Amino acid sequence: MSLAPGTPWTRELLGDAQIEALFGEAAQVALLKRVEVAFLEAQAEVGVLDAGRVAEAVAAVEAAGLDPAALVDGTSVDGVVVPALVRALRGGRDIVHTGLTSQDVIDAAAVLTARAVDRVLAVRLSEVVARIDDLASRFGDREMGGRTRMQWAGPLPVAERLRSWGGPVVRGGARRGR
Repeated sequence: MSLAPGTPWTRELLGDAQIEALFGEAAQVALLKRVEVAFLEAQAEVGVLDAGRVAEAVAAVEAAGLDPAALVDGTSVDGVVVPALVRALRGGRDIVHTGLTSQDVIDAAAVLTARAVDRVLAVRLSEVVARIDDLASRFGDREMGGRTRMQWAGPLPVAERLRSWGGPVVRGGARRGR
């Protein structure tokens, strides 16, 4: 039996549409194109490539419609998506992808995806901390049973238990500059 998020009966329970979208076809194609565009613009900025040619190439890359089936087929042949992507984006503009490797593009897109996921999770974690703080302000003065190794350890203020849940999240965010 599988509990994979992709099964219809567990998707609602275990799936995450917002995160899945970040890994989806449209988002990933947009990021791959973004990497190619950023590299072109960087080369123009430092004078390696002519700014006019880069502007033309950037406009073409941004406007390029990509056939997902062609990208899948290309990946089947080449082992990675980038050669098929470049063939679709170049359209006679030889400066597209010049100086990049397939791994550069894949790694950069992966990092951009990870950053997007991190932003989503950071928002969610801050919401969890806000909810914990709300509970502490409403119920923190009450006492509850404290336990150690599943044995009674005396009364414990609810606020203390809530701090133990929220503290690691807050400290982790502080370490990461949030």
